Amino acid sequence: MRSMQIFRSGLAILGALLGISSATAQELVQNPDFANNSFGSTQFNLSNTAFTDNVAFCRAFGAAGETDLVYGADFGPAPPVGNTKVGLHTQINGNNDRLGLTLLNPVSAGAKVRLRFWSVNLVPTDLLIGIANVPNSFGTQMTRVTVPGTWGFTDVVVTAPQAGQYLTFMTDPSILDGYAFVTGLSFVPTLNIRPVSASARAREIRTGERSTITVNLNANAPTGGTPVFVSYSAAALIGPGVVIVPAGRRSVTFTVLGNNLAATTRRVDITLSNNFGSARTYVLVRPAR
Repeated sequence: MRSMQIFRSGLAILGALLGISSATAQELVQNPDFANNSFGSTQFNLSNTAFTDNVAFCRAFGAAGETDLVYGADFGPAPPVGNTKVGLHTQINGNNDRLGLTLLNPVSAGAKVRLRFWSVNLVPTDLLIGIANVPNSFGTQMTRVTVPGTWGFTDVVVTAPQAGQYLTFMTDPSILDGYAFVTGLSFVPTLNIRPVSASARAREIRTGERSTITVNLNANAPTGGTPVFVSYSAAALIGPGVVIVPAGRRSVTFTVLGNNLAATTRRVDITLSNNFGSARTYVLVRPAR
């Protein structure tokens, strides 16, 4: 009964904690709606230098060199979030506007990241989205989105094809005279952090004695920590149902107490798990002297 109570209470706590962990994933976009700018009003046909110098954490670098920063409904439909948007255009000759956002932290090649943004076209076009490791470069394309004629919300998980600290956008240079607005950008790494190994010290204890359990993750725990559910194969061990690996760390230790009421030694398997993986260890619990 004791182990079942631990199991049930641990499961309930884990569910709550997993919700917290997901909510605290780190946002990498630092100026999602371009509101952090020194203009304060609509600006048309900004040169790459003027845009880069006045819109925080953003760079314009396309050959068209005519990026628009638009407030409200000054030009085109008002943004669905915030009050600012950026307009990107492909000229008749194929030159286009290109936008780069400096991320809070770089992403590594192969990382899975959730990309979200709002977009709308004034003239039909596609948006190409990439990741770059140097400024003023589109880098490598991650995905393509056909921009709708009314505000549409894109929400996809992409795999970074290369390492980089710049999230890039451009209108398709092959769709001449295409024009699109973007705003409400978000780029958040997915949290597939999981237990990969566990150990027990001491391996063999008596009833009333303690063993120290260590669980190791595949990466550092994010902001808010990573909860790990603990289950026991028998009631001969008493311990917590959930432990938290603190933010910035890859492991945590906790103690379990021997509680073998039988006349013979019992092996208790300990499973440490979350939604993404599990690890196991065991302790031998001898009866009291």
